[in-house]
Amino acid sequence: MPPPEAFRALMDEVLALSARVCARGPGAPPVAGARTAGALRYSAGGADEAVQDWRLPDGSLLRLRRTARPGRPVLLFTSAYGGPDGELPILRLVRDGGCTLRGGEHVLYDADWRPLALLPLGRDLRPRAAATPFNPPLPGGLEAGSDAAPPRPTPPAAVTDAKGACVPVAIMDNGLNYLVPGFAERLARREDGTLLGADFWEDDALPFDFGVPPGDLDMRISAFAPPRHGTAVASVLMADAAPGTCIAPYRYSPRDPGNEVGRWIDRIVADGVRVVVLSSGRERPWPAFRDAMRRHPGVLFITAAGNEGRDLARAPVYPMAYALPNHLVVAAATRDGAVWPRSNRGAGLVELAVPAVEISGRGFEGTARRLTGTSFASPRVGALAGLLLSRQDAGQKADGAALKRRILEILAEASGKDAGTGPVTVSEQQLRRVLARLSG
Repeated sequence: MPPPEAFRALMDEVLALSARVCARGPGAPPVAGARTAGALRYSAGGADEAVQDWRLPDGSLLRLRRTARPGRPVLLFTSAYGGPDGELPILRLVRDGGCTLRGGEHVLYDADWRPLALLPLGRDLRPRAAATPFNPPLPGGLEAGSDAAPPRPTPPAAVTDAKGACVPVAIMDNGLNYLVPGFAERLARREDGTLLGADFWEDDALPFDFGVPPGDLDMRISAFAPPRHGTAVASVLMADAAPGTCIAPYRYSPRDPGNEVGRWIDRIVADGVRVVVLSSGRERPWPAFRDAMRRHPGVLFITAAGNEGRDLARAPVYPMAYALPNHLVVAAATRDGAVWPRSNRGAGLVELAVPAVEISGRGFEGTARRLTGTSFASPRVGALAGLLLSRQDAGQKADGAALKRRILEILAEASGKDAGTGPVTVSEQQLRRVLARLSG
């Protein structure tokens, strides 16, 4: 972490650079001797994004971003990277199209350059709220295990949450905010009191919701405004899950180019998990994920179809495009059971659609939100899967394909549609009746 004097100098430098960038545009060299280090233009969430990276003479990285949304002011972001390799996010300032300073964010590090927290800055560049930690300790009553990677020799003898024995449903996402009141009580734990979960990005046992892997310089994401996704997914599962179903969070990155996902899934299964919910994917084939699903037929993998409005048989997304007996791909539907137009489809691939348009959930801070997308359809089915498992005899053989068939049969009966004639679709009322009946 830079000493206070050095940070004040950096703040002054970035403040001047952001004013210069606003006047000249992100395509002009911000200082003499700067060389271009990449550029990207793309659209996301209704915004047009233009990103330009510059390598400064001292070796550090400066990232400039222009964001334009219809009906909103243009925003210009100036992000300074530094640290030992010049590529750790340090400070970001934002100005509007009139060059008025709007505030910013500062990443706090320890003496060894391990990231600690994200501090929001106001227009006067003073802290405007408390810093959000990146890897906070687990709340009272929960302990972290020793690390993330090695599976334990045997599954836990018993899995509980704060209220007693439970069936763990794994959420593979970018973690969750376990500091939100009510979340910790539903987290799965082993008999020794340690969390049933892991952080595969950072190789530790603290899967906090922060969607940027360490050292990731992808121009489409930012450590200063990290994606917060897993908390919302978990909130939907919690809302539908009956007592006796708990959450086992596993933080991972779908953009990881290696094949570690197979090892990660082996670890999840070794933890005694029989239902895995996944709400993210990638366009590159993912054979390691496919092979892991084949390797663990006793586990049901429930994945979100995706929100591109595409036919997965023609334009695949993985692992959703892998048709396997123990893999259930879920689309989003409206409250009345009609498939959401933006949801991906695919004959023989997408077999179920449940309501996930403007449904109730919670955001990263725990505040109520209306959520839309297939990411929030898959956890609803995960809640049903956990409920069905909680009703099984303890000695019953694990069979992911049988659990999938049972889910489709129950929901097809509720909707009055034959499960073999295309995707089963249910309305909000039909889904709630099924969950209430099975919980009784």
